[in-house]
Amino acid sequence: ARAQVRVQEAALEQARVNYEATVLTALQDVEDALVALRGERERLVRLQAAADAAGNAALLAQNRYESGLIDFQAVLDTQRTLLSTQDSVAISIANAGADHVRLYKALGGGWQ
Repeated sequence: ARAQVRVQEAALEQARVNYEATVLTALQDVEDALVALRGERERLVRLQAAADAAGNAALLAQNRYESGLIDFQAVLDTQRTLLSTQDSVAISIANAGADHVRLYKALGGGWQ
């Protein structure tokens, strides 16, 4: 009987240890998802500011070209920079969406 009690106590202790490990892993997953989301949001703000600046530079280059102050290659360069920055903004938005999904799943959300 005592041996059976010790076996049950050991099983209970193992279950407790497993539960604690599961909870700690879940908390780490939530923290990781929050850190990733915050970082991506900060990156997106910087990229949007860069895209705005690139848009202004492209307009300025177009105006300077129309005034004969620069060649068309400079206009193309500023447009290329604008498109590249806009592409980075789109990628960052997609990454933020994926980070939201990771956070939702880490918090116990499921697909039903």
